[in-house]
Amino acid sequence: MILSNITKYVGSNLLIKAFVFFSQVFVAFFISVQELGEIKTILAMVEIFSLLVCLGMNASVLATAPKILEKDKRKELYSQIMTFNLFSSLSVVLILMIVLLIFNSIGWGIPITTYQLMPLIIMMSMSTLLVSFIQSEKAFGKLAKGQLWAKIISIPVIIFSCFMYGVSGYIVALYFSAVVTILFLIQAFGLKISLLWNGSKKLKEQWKIAKGALLSNMLGTLGFYAGLFVTNIVIEDQKLVGSYAFALILISGFEVISRSVQQYYIPYFSSEFIHEKLIGIEHKFLSISSLLIIPIAMLFCLYSILNFEFKFEDAIVPFLILFMSWVISFKYNLKAGYFISCGKTMLNFKASVVNVVLTVMLSLILGYTLGLVGIAAARLITVIVLIFVYRKLYELN
Repeated sequence: MILSNITKYVGSNLLIKAFVFFSQVFVAFFISVQELGEIKTILAMVEIFSLLVCLGMNASVLATAPKILEKDKRKELYSQIMTFNLFSSLSVVLILMIVLLIFNSIGWGIPITTYQLMPLIIMMSMSTLLVSFIQSEKAFGKLAKGQLWAKIISIPVIIFSCFMYGVSGYIVALYFSAVVTILFLIQAFGLKISLLWNGSKKLKEQWKIAKGALLSNMLGTLGFYAGLFVTNIVIEDQKLVGSYAFALILISGFEVISRSVQQYYIPYFSSEFIHEKLIGIEHKFLSISSLLIIPIAMLFCLYSILNFEFKFEDAIVPFLILFMSWVISFKYNLKAGYFISCGKTMLNFKASVVNVVLTVMLSLILGYTLGLVGIAAARLITVIVLIFVYRKLYELN
């Protein structure tokens, strides 16, 4: 039964990501390579700050809500977390806008798209929490259906808007997509959420788990995008920055698999955990992901033989290296989910510190010497190190 559920959940997520992936590919060809690099960098910042305003509650609720048997009490917890999130996200966006205006006034060239995209932080944080609430209820079928319909409606609008109006149309369509997604997630959730504040006691209980999750989530996301941020520093050619952004778009399609698997199993690890089961699941998904190496290699060989012109040609080798990083990341992905399920999120934070520090240091060193290939290689080396770090933390735990 569990295998059937996860197949449906991961399968639907892959279908959703396929819609998103092809829409981003279309968008990439409708705007310049430089514009893609700029937009992707800003959206990476938006994603990091959206995790900040969630304060790790998106992870802590997965570990705590499944243990609350009374539905009304879970509903109360969800409402209080969402209320606090609205306050924190509005505050953070306001502060960011003020800081950006100050930087702009002293001569820093802040792109106008930065101001236009910052309010997305509020909507992305709401979506993140709603997804966690639905996962806590183990309503994976409803979640997948809601997300799928949201993308079916949103993606044609994104492609059409970008084709007609370029970057401006793309930004407007992103807000449309965010609103549609929230509406479908609310419908899928089923429980009515209201603005509620019954003191800080429950949030303090959540914070015991959330603090580690907040730090590890932010650092984990920063680690994923560190190469892109460093590319903006060490690479002068903005076309190469856009090419690396395109490689990240491609690899994000695979990242959804590992994230979906991890998120699916967190509630189950929270209620029942068997060491042998975790290791078995880890090996199974490592084997499955390894099978994808063959078709990826065949596509690369086909491209080499045909030798046709490609707008993002510089993204191919970095993508192949990032793909290998993704495959072997299954050696620690489920261990990270297990740490969340048992409330030991500070262990993930420790691993995330290693992730970010090593990625940034190696990206700077290898990026200056080897360019985009060096930055991608830095990610591969970091993932190999993380395998040993998570193994040691798991054994000590």
